Amino acid sequence: MKQDINPDLREIFDDSPIDIVQEFELPSRGIFYPSKISKIKLRPLVFEDEKLILQAKKARTDTVDSLLASCLQEVPPDFVSNLVIIDKIFLVIKLREISFGKHLRSTIQCPNCGEVFEVNINIEEIPTKYFDSDLSYLTLTLPKLRKEVKLKVCRNKDHKFHDFTGHGMYAELYKFIESLAGKTETLILSEAVKRLSAIDAQTILGRVMLEGYGVDPKFEYACEGEGGCGYKGLLSIPIDEDFFSVKSVGSEEI
Repeated sequence: MKQDINPDLREIFDDSPIDIVQEFELPSRGIFYPSKISKIKLRPLVFEDEKLILQAKKARTDTVDSLLASCLQEVPPDFVSNLVIIDKIFLVIKLREISFGKHLRSTIQCPNCGEVFEVNINIEEIPTKYFDSDLSYLTLTLPKLRKEVKLKVCRNKDHKFHDFTGHGMYAELYKFIESLAGKTETLILSEAVKRLSAIDAQTILGRVMLEGYGVDPKFEYACEGEGGCGYKGLLSIPIDEDFFSVKSVGSEEI
């Protein structure tokens, strides 16, 4: 970015961290991309990116996708749409971290007593598990049916980002099956999925979502403080309109 501005502006932003591009290794290690790209360069958000947020809202498109496409460096035009889900979640959290800091503030209502309180989450401490297999991971024998299934990994273009679990994909689970017991016809696969046992369906979903890899966007919290009941729960990091906002910047004391 610095090379695109005139000398006076460069002087203002000299040694500023706002446009320092950082490199991250993707949780997938690039296994699922034709280019095998495993390391990604990402720049922080700038004020100009606010326009993307407004435009995306107006056009009812994915704001997160627009921001990633703007901030990712040296990637193909269709890279964001082809991201595997574990990489997208990882990049979104890293973009938030390098743009607004490692602390995220969120408001929670206790499901036990109704108390409303704030929590501070240190997103820098969220561990990342890197994919340690190869494409054979997507070929397996279903535990109940005892037949071989060959799968396709779920990508960003196939998936609603706000649904971290992927449960909203059950209705179209057959689209991620290349073959089941040697059958490849779409009609046969869609009917077969309806008859699968719950454990087999969940096994397929877990594989196409690369479950167990990447970052786990869940955190533990406790209902504490004045009026708190001590209830302990688990909640997904809320990636909403405030996720990329100074409103969500938490205390550095956590």
